[in-house]
Amino acid sequence: MKYITFFFLFILATGVLGQKKQFNREIEIPSKTPLANGGLTNLILSNETSSTSLTGDLRKVTLPLLVLTGKYDFVVPPALAHDLHNLSSSLEKKIVVLEKSGHSPMIHEPIKYRNEIISFIEANK
Repeated sequence: MKYITFFFLFILATGVLGQKKQFNREIEIPSKTPLANGGLTNLILSNETSSTSLTGDLRKVTLPLLVLTGKYDFVVPPALAHDLHNLSSSLEKKIVVLEKSGHSPMIHEPIKYRNEIISFIEANK
C-alpha cells in the first residue's frame, strides 16, 4: 500500500493534488533578507501562497494521512491541522498534536515525532 506522511501543510509544496507550479522567475533579494529558516522560500513563494487556496481540494487526498502539529504553533495554528485531517477523504488518517511543540516539532520533541512517523508507516505498509 502506498503511504504519504505530511508534516502539516506540506501538501502545498508536494503537488499531491496535481497543482504543481513552476516558480521560475528572477527575484531581487533585499540585502537584509534572512535566508536561513525558510526566509528565501518565503520570499519566493509569498505571492503564490497568499493568493492560492487548496482547501477545496483536500477531499482529493485519499492516501493514508498523518498530520503532525505543535500545540504552540503560532505560524500554522493547530486548528488548520484539524481542518486538514477533517477535510481529507483518507480512510486511514491520524492527527497528532505534540503537546510541548511549536512550529518545529521535529526539534522540540524529536523522539515522539520520529516514533509517530515510524508507527504510522508501519501501520500503513
